[in-house]
Amino acid sequence: MGKAHGRGTLQAIARKAKVSLATVSRVVNQSASVSEELAARVRAASEKLGIDLRRSPKSRLIAFVLPNRPLLHPFHSQVLTAAQAYCEARDYGTIFFQFAYSADVSSKKLYLPCLLQRRDVAAGMILVGMNHQNLLDLLVTRNTHFSVFGDTVQGDWNPKQHDVVWIEDIEGAGEMTRYLQAQGHRNIWYVANSKLTWFARRRQGYTRAMEEAALEPLIGDIESDDEREVGFLAVRRILNQGNAPDAIFAGSDAMAHGIY
Repeated sequence: MGKAHGRGTLQAIARKAKVSLATVSRVVNQSASVSEELAARVRAASEKLGIDLRRSPKSRLIAFVLPNRPLLHPFHSQVLTAAQAYCEARDYGTIFFQFAYSADVSSKKLYLPCLLQRRDVAAGMILVGMNHQNLLDLLVTRNTHFSVFGDTVQGDWNPKQHDVVWIEDIEGAGEMTRYLQAQGHRNIWYVANSKLTWFARRRQGYTRAMEEAALEPLIGDIESDDEREVGFLAVRRILNQGNAPDAIFAGSDAMAHGIY
């Protein structure tokens, strides 16, 4: 699909969509408000003509976007450090941006911070943190270049529609559980907050490995955003039940600290 750079190309889209050249330009540059109905007509016309409305980015900055998560979360800090090193080696810079949004707001009413709306500032985005389908829908509507860390997306969504990177949570958790079994442990607990999708996936791998070994899955679930608190409260509950574990599989390093 060709890029939309020249005036003649934009005029062809305008004729096809039956809108003004200025309207097409606004959709391409996202520099002014355009109704969703007009924007949809412009995008449909460009697709029929085989033209990609996304301009080649002038910026050499990648926005590292961390929605709905603590600023100094150790895992995301490591991902940011790796992203910065990769970008620097290729003459790109990174900017860090944190903001909060609700899963209950429709994509049409979701507020995207002004900095993230400007393609002249950031050529694209890396989404980590905790995300929902409404933000992904908004970015697609705006023709924004982005990739998303799949483990961070809560609720129902379609990964095949986006550029996604995953951690092998399910298989990795299964390997961890089988390792503990190989050490002779049988009374193995899994401790986490399974309300969060990444911990739910690890629970799935743990449970499968326990059932394959004809062992009972033992779940210590605590709903809290404080991962150390999850570990501490879960193991206290387990010990109070008088069911001392042979081993504990902690959902994260911070939870292991709380358990310890």
